[in-house]
Amino acid sequence: MNFLGLSITRVKDTDSTPSASTAMAHISQQSSRQEAPSIRVFRKQKITDLIVFPEPENMDDVWQMQALTNLVAKVDTMFNKGWIDICEIDSAITRFKISQNARSRDAYNKLRVLHCVDFTKYLPGIMEEVPDLLTCVFTGGVLPKQNFAERDV
Repeated sequence: MNFLGLSITRVKDTDSTPSASTAMAHISQQSSRQEAPSIRVFRKQKITDLIVFPEPENMDDVWQMQALTNLVAKVDTMFNKGWIDICEIDSAITRFKISQNARSRDAYNKLRVLHCVDFTKYLPGIMEEVPDLLTCVFTGGVLPKQNFAERDV
């Protein structure tokens, strides 16, 4: 058969003709022999991915889980607005009963300096510290492991 100047020849070979049923059989044989591949999700990293949030006392309590969900959303909103709201941080400390040690109080005081200041007004290097400062406050000074004073030098 000629079509647009090309010669097309049909060959019928039942052994090599692909079909949905043979393809599915082939796939099921492979999947039974191999482990399922891990699922990878590709999306732009959010600032909240860099922060360790407080863990509710009871993970089965739907209200505590909702409070955590709200906190993550509020922190995300903070970053979308372009400034730190210390009131949300105060609320989280109270809501999750996060005890503060000297290290987390130092982090909190640094965040207080940034309260309601537009991110564009931050000096170089400050913005990169914010996720770690929030993590420090939200974990009661347990994380991050590296001391802020060492990075200030």
